Amino acid sequence: MGLDASVGCNCMRDGKAKPCPVGPVLLGEEGYWQLDLPWESHQREHVAFDVWRRTACEHEDMDAAGERVANWSGVSLFREALHAVGAEKFPALLSELPSANGGQTDAAACATILAELERFECLETVRRGTFLVNSETGDRLHEYVAAHEGVIVLCGRSGLDAGFDPHGVFIREREGRELFRAQRVAQRLLDPGRTRRHKGGRAEFTNLETGERAVLKITISGRIIPYEDGSWTDRKGRVRSEYPSRLHVEEQDEVPADFAYITAPLRKLCEAALATGNPIRWA
Repeated sequence: MGLDASVGCNCMRDGKAKPCPVGPVLLGEEGYWQLDLPWESHQREHVAFDVWRRTACEHEDMDAAGERVANWSGVSLFREALHAVGAEKFPALLSELPSANGGQTDAAACATILAELERFECLETVRRGTFLVNSETGDRLHEYVAAHEGVIVLCGRSGLDAGFDPHGVFIREREGRELFRAQRVAQRLLDPGRTRRHKGGRAEFTNLETGERAVLKITISGRIIPYEDGSWTDRKGRVRSEYPSRLHVEEQDEVPADFAYITAPLRKLCEAALATGNPIRWA
């Protein structure tokens, strides 16, 4: 789950689109061309319209730009970073970047957003971030998201949550009772087959500073890795992950490049909105 966005093209307005085989067609309030007929009793027309819209012009789905902006954790982290630098420096970004799906940003606001993105990308350092790190490789696995209270795993089978904060890795019951906490952790899968088949599984967690151990029905995954055939998901849409045997929490400096995952698509969307005069449509 996350935030996507697009900017419509002007091919329909400029007479560059293929004639639509059905009608009437209008530009809806959400900024998309749509067939002005009820679905009931007009299913064939709607199917024909959807086929037409995908190939009506040189732009797929009649979008001058279409971008995956970020997952919601990424959006929250970017918001936190903007506040850390100074909310007064990024009023347009903070007001226009949505916290839920839906809505629009007028093209007129995009010049200001681009200027704010430029200001952000020129920073030398953004802030100190708190990360969950694979102790064996040094790779950052997750960044602490205050809006999510640091939770990174919600296990419905066991009713347990796992996460981390500046004080270490924690595992707790859904109601809040903490069962394990450590700054440096060893994780040993006890049911690796079940864990890797997404059927649940236990792990033994060891506090490497105190020796305290806990066997719990939850695991903490790391980097997503492809399947043997190169695909990132299986037939059921499940991902495959590594399960690091050593983890620790560490503070590190964050720089603007760490947020390129969201600043780059935002830049493309704003540039398309300014070029077409059309709004960014958040979805």
